[in-house]
Amino acid sequence: MHSTNDVNNINKQTYDELADEYEGRVIKRTPGNLERVKYFSSFIKTGKRVLDVGCAVGLDILLFRNLGYEADGVELSPKMAAYAQKRNPKARIFIGDFLEADITEMYDAVFTRAFIHVFPKPVALDIMHKIYSLLVAEGVAFFGVSMADESQEGWLEKDDYKNTPKRYKKLWTEDELRESLVSVGFEIIDIIKPVDAEGKKRVAITVKKSLQKI
Repeated sequence: MHSTNDVNNINKQTYDELADEYEGRVIKRTPGNLERVKYFSSFIKTGKRVLDVGCAVGLDILLFRNLGYEADGVELSPKMAAYAQKRNPKARIFIGDFLEADITEMYDAVFTRAFIHVFPKPVALDIMHKIYSLLVAEGVAFFGVSMADESQEGWLEKDDYKNTPKRYKKLWTEDELRESLVSVGFEIIDIIKPVDAEGKKRVAITVKKSLQKI
């Protein structure tokens, strides 16, 4: 088993290296990201506070804010977070490990478009539990991952970017993700299978915090 520190250190280095490329792809990604943000927004019934976990350069935060939400973000990569803060000067951007972040606010919604799949499964489950704890009663969350037919994990190159840097990748099946979310105490609301701007197939599950945790 890889230590959380090892995974965080390498992921941080990789996403710092990728920050400029992510920023350069913002225009290309905006239409698809806006579609996803609008889709998820339709499930937010309890208020206007949204937390984007793994916010990268802050595009989705901006899109939520443009729709009238009070959106904040969490990002492991300082270079990504700098872009996110510049793009969203009024947002609070937490920099570092989400599990260690001192977040005292409660949120009506948490958005994780492409985050939990860069951690080993036990860490991803801890992330799900923390997200659960940050949601108000009947708050909602969005979990997006790359679609996979078989569950596996390990170090993989990000071969659709310059220099093909490696990062940890957990390949989730739809059933595995659904079962994990239910085990944490979430209620499944909806499942979609979008294709992103780079042509990657994904599965995204929207969930609600149950009134009584299982």
